[in-house]
Amino acid sequence: MTYSDEYLAQIKGFGVLGFSIESIICMLNPKNPDQFKIDITTPGTEVYKAYFTGKSTARYSMDKNLFDQATKEHSLIANEQMEKRMYINKINDALNDKFGL
Repeated sequence: MTYSDEYLAQIKGFGVLGFSIESIICMLNPKNPDQFKIDITTPGTEVYKAYFTGKSTARYSMDKNLFDQATKEHSLIANEQMEKRMYINKINDALNDKFGL
């Protein structure tokens, strides 16, 4: 399928907010939901890139903010949250590598 720049921007926004693929399908109601699901889960497609760019952008922003608080403001709470996020990120990366989740 071909997707407009506006449509891809919406998908990136959903990725930033961490919406599931099923939620995106419900909200956008694509003409061919089955094809959309294939496109968004197939590395290299425009939709996949938009969605995972959004997810990665959100992850980076949160981690960077916590890192800045922990290092510049010497926040122990931010440091603890950053360590938890790093641990969770490793688990999520492993799940994605092994199972595509």
